[in-house]
Amino acid sequence: MKMLFIRLLSWLTGIFALWVSFVSFHNPFWYPFPQLAFLAWFLFAILALGGKRGKKEAFQKLVPAFLAACGACLVLLVAEEPMQRVLISLSLITLSWLPLELFFLSVYDTTHYPVHGISHINVALAPLAIFYAAAGIAGLRVFVDAPWWLPFMVLIPLSAVLFTTTEHPIADVAHRRRWRWIGALIGAHLAVFLIILPINLWAQGVLAALFFALPLRLRRYAFATVPSHRVTWIESSCGIFLLLFILLATAWA
Repeated sequence: MKMLFIRLLSWLTGIFALWVSFVSFHNPFWYPFPQLAFLAWFLFAILALGGKRGKKEAFQKLVPAFLAACGACLVLLVAEEPMQRVLISLSLITLSWLPLELFFLSVYDTTHYPVHGISHINVALAPLAIFYAAAGIAGLRVFVDAPWWLPFMVLIPLSAVLFTTTEHPIADVAHRRRWRWIGALIGAHLAVFLIILPINLWAQGVLAALFFALPLRLRRYAFATVPSHRVTWIESSCGIFLLLFILLATAWA
């Protein structure tokens, strides 16, 4: 019975995320109690899945997923358009189910676990967590006049933690320490951009995610196998194009 419960944890968490999304948009005055209950359940699911690997390793492996879930619960508060609500709901369900499912496979069913699956998911979830945090904070600054220091209080430690939890497994101590400080510095810059750029909250979130993702990807070039020059040019061109598109297409206040 216990093993059946462990196996169903990822699916139960995804269903819980679906319910939270529904409640957030149909009973907004309940906020934030359903969201806090979901985050408590998500944390419980992470620790329960630790099993023979241990709770500490489970939490370390799934920190980006948990932080992304926190950001998604925050941004549920400021989503107004139907399409925004659908996309955020699908995102919350996916980031709740998929990391837990992969971690279960890595612990209990290694033959079906994709190699470095959790690491790849964490690298993808890190910019998503920044996007949700930046968009949510920008929304709070617009709707409830949140204090100017809130972006610094959230984005500096969040960026540092995400750089820490997505470190390359063979990185040495000096490299890890250097990039943790760089992560904190990037968070400070993101907070400044969040304060001074007069654009809507979703554009703020996308810009923050982009500015975070570029150095996160650049860090990968320090380890073998180094991406080819063709991949480098494609990634750089896409990043520049996306940056210019956002700056030119979004409405400025």
